[in-house]
Amino acid sequence: MSVSAYDPLYIDLWRDGGTKGVELLMPKNDAVALRHRLYRLRAAMLKESHPLADTAERGSVSIKFAPKAEENWIGYSTDKQMTRVCAEQGWELKNLRWKLCIFPPDARFADALAAAGYKSDLPPPLD
Repeated sequence: MSVSAYDPLYIDLWRDGGTKGVELLMPKNDAVALRHRLYRLRAAMLKESHPLADTAERGSVSIKFAPKAEENWIGYSTDKQMTRVCAEQGWELKNLRWKLCIFPPDARFADALAAAGYKSDLPPPLD
C-alpha cells in the first residue's frame, strides 16, 4: 500500500516517536492494530523514500499495560505473559490500562547516561 493510503497523522506519529517519543492510551486491541498499521506504513515510507523514512526507521514501538491505580507499566509481549504477570501481581485483567509507545531506541538509556554525567550538548528545542 502507498503512503498516501494512510492517515497523515500516522506520519506525524513516526516523526514525533522517532525523535522525542509518543505515548497513546488506548484499548489493547486498538494498540495492537495500530502497531501493525504503523509497521506497514513505515515499510511503505522506506519503499517510497519518504522524507521522514529515516526518522520512522529509528522509532521503536511497544505496548505496555498497568492496572488503573499504578504507574508500574509492563511491556506486553503475549497474552500468556500478561496473564502470568497479572496472576503474580494480583491484578485483574478487566482493570488494566494500555498504551502504545513509540520512542527513539536510545531513549531507554537516557536516565542511566544522565546519572553517569553524560549530557547532550544540543540546545533544548524551541517548541
